[in-house]
Amino acid sequence: MTHIEPLFELQSSAPGMPGPYLVENLASYRVLDKIGQKKPRMMLVLGGSRKRQHISSAYSVYGYPKEHSVGIADVGDNTLALDGELHLQEHYHLPRFQEKRPFGGGCHAHILEQGFPREGSIAHQIYANVLSPLSDIILIFVPDFGLQNAIELLCSWMESAIGAGFHIASRVVLLHDSIPADLEIKNRLLASFASKLRKSNPLRSYTSADTQSIIKNAFHMTSVSLDDCTWRAQVEAELNAARACRMQEGMDFTAHQMKYLLRGAIRHHAQDPLAPLDIIRSLKQQHAPDSNYADAIRDFLQIHQPISDIEASILASALNLDAHPPGMPCKWTRERIFQSLYQGLIEDCGYDLHCSTLSDHVRYHFVDIVMNCRAMGVDASQAHLARIQGSHLVESKQPLYSCSFCILQRPSWTLDFIGSEAGKSTFGFSNMRANVS
Repeated sequence: MTHIEPLFELQSSAPGMPGPYLVENLASYRVLDKIGQKKPRMMLVLGGSRKRQHISSAYSVYGYPKEHSVGIADVGDNTLALDGELHLQEHYHLPRFQEKRPFGGGCHAHILEQGFPREGSIAHQIYANVLSPLSDIILIFVPDFGLQNAIELLCSWMESAIGAGFHIASRVVLLHDSIPADLEIKNRLLASFASKLRKSNPLRSYTSADTQSIIKNAFHMTSVSLDDCTWRAQVEAELNAARACRMQEGMDFTAHQMKYLLRGAIRHHAQDPLAPLDIIRSLKQQHAPDSNYADAIRDFLQIHQPISDIEASILASALNLDAHPPGMPCKWTRERIFQSLYQGLIEDCGYDLHCSTLSDHVRYHFVDIVMNCRAMGVDASQAHLARIQGSHLVESKQPLYSCSFCILQRPSWTLDFIGSEAGKSTFGFSNMRANVS
């Protein structure tokens, strides 16, 4: 027997003040703290009274928060449930935000200055951009929404999936009283999403095949009847299949990582509610905060014009070092790591330096270097040092505009140019314990 802990709530601000607030109840993270380094399965459960009825009987869940919220509960069998009722919170009944919680425990209030006009829209975006990327499976209780409203919810998620680049399809289970014909669901979804696409981009013409392709890339959908006594077993089978798929994609996280990702995702959402969560960047920041190396990279490339494969490979090697700090998971494809962490920056550098192919060259070397390091079990720092020592740039007599140039800042490894008294430039390589500059 377990109960739902309130994790995220919507609350109102005082008249004339910014808001509403998305309040994060910090005490509820104890559910994740208790699990620690285990990797729990995660399901996002959306609905209302019918959801409560069926989840309570199937998973022995008793006790819900007073206010509609996003809650969290350990439902056993190494499974966590994110319980979504935030869409039921009416805007004119939002509780007033209080710094001191009447029931105790700390909280963190995020001001939704770019909030949507309807609280239901806020909830839908939180489901799509914050919770669904971290969930193995999403259960939608259609009787609580109505079929058309459930389809509208899925349409808003597809827009988020487009922005996220379809890295992994969400596995959605639609739970019905009686399952409608597959063709009815498909046709309604096609019609609703095609309408949204036309409104969002009226200058582009989407064919039916285009729309179907987007839906296929965004979702793996299954319908289950609540009248079938085996509905929980069917959900369990879908959960296991989703878990296996996410493990292959490097999307299985420890409870500690999940806590960090949830906290980062809600902060990110408050700042930019339309931007999808970048899980790779978020996890990297947990192990090594982003370094401010954009200017240093530009300096390096400006000094070594024209940019050859040698410079591109050295830069790619440094980025490989930055992408894999100690403790960082190494499960994702090389292309996805580069896209998430560096592609935008390198494209901007290429534009500034009038080198349109720079990003392609650096990406090619980055993918090759990461592949070789993983295949041979070579430490990234040692591979980087060997690459520098074997470069003709070590013996270069090019004049330097400064005595030291760093691609990477602490606590990452640092690559320095050091100008000697003789006018030669050499490479120094340093870390937190021995800074050569």
